[in-house]
Amino acid sequence: MGSTSHLSPIMSVLLLSIGLCLSITSTNAVNSLYAVTVGTGVGHNCGMDKSGYIVIEIDGLHHEHCTTNRLDNPGDDFEEGDLDVYEGDQLGACLNTDFPDGIFQFRVKHHGSDGWCMDSVSLEFRMGGIVDCKAGVVLDDDQTYTCDG
Repeated sequence: MGSTSHLSPIMSVLLLSIGLCLSITSTNAVNSLYAVTVGTGVGHNCGMDKSGYIVIEIDGLHHEHCTTNRLDNPGDDFEEGDLDVYEGDQLGACLNTDFPDGIFQFRVKHHGSDGWCMDSVSLEFRMGGIVDCKAGVVLDDDQTYTCDG
């Protein structure tokens, strides 16, 4: 019986450790950004090369906020008439930001000297929700286009 009294503190520490691990894993983002699909328009000089790029800023309904990294796939993306999909590390902080009740709005921020025809941008979230933004605008320099959530 003397040895069982030593197990009680060990069991307590073990149970506490398991509880902490479970609480840490339960704080992971459930409805974070999963993918961004970008549509480039068709027209004169609609494509964009390496002297221009975009990032996406997302605002959640409960003031959650995140910004993607620079969206850039290997090879040529942002070509006239193309759809490009961005996932993983390119999503930056948005990969781990939880939007439990959805988003209020998002902004497409253009940077650089090469203009780009933004036809559409769609955000896909881990719980399956998709927010589409059909714009049909030209962005250049440091212009921003805001889409409703």
